[in-house]
Amino acid sequence: MLKIAYIILAHKYPEQLARLIHQLNTKDVSFFIHIDNFVKQNPKFINRFNYTLMADELFYQILVLNSPFKDKIINEHLRYLDWENINSIHPRILETKDFEKIRESEKLFARKFDLTIDQVILHMIDEMVKLDV
Repeated sequence: MLKIAYIILAHKYPEQLARLIHQLNTKDVSFFIHIDNFVKQNPKFINRFNYTLMADELFYQILVLNSPFKDKIINEHLRYLDWENINSIHPRILETKDFEKIRESEKLFARKFDLTIDQVILHMIDEMVKLDV
């Protein structure tokens, strides 16, 4: 059973989503060529990620911030997170009581949900997204 759900929030700030889509459709592929060349030339770097916790959350970030493209990065992940306990290794699980804060944010993504704790929040977000389309 899926316990954790990630949700894309394309709600009252569609220009944010349009900006992301525009960036993905760029004709400038030099960054991807850079990554491809780096990976081919540095197999030890790649191998290191076989032994790294949360490699999927580090790999591209490390490459881009150590590349000629680092000055083009906008430091905004567009995710709504609640780190109620700053000593935790995970953000707090979002519940129905968090709906207004999520809705009022300018974030396109939210994390973290647990269907065994609160399914209603996901239904509320689904309804909100349907209304804003």
